[in-house]
Amino acid sequence: VHRLIIVDDSQHIIGIVSMSDLMKFFVASFEKLSRINSNQLNGGNNNNNDGPIFETVPMDT
Repeated sequence: VHRLIIVDDSQHIIGIVSMSDLMKFFVASFEKLSRINSNQLNGGNNNNNDGPIFETVPMDT
């Protein structure tokens, strides 16, 4: 499966998640976790706040 169609309770399409979307999410998540772990190993001296790991964008209906 390369795409997953997301529907609401009324079975109306509200979005599509692709394999590329999932890969971007996981890469960003692992990079964020890596920075967090590195920060902990460095004694918490890194004040890096890059915002959310992943942000969704609603589709126009």
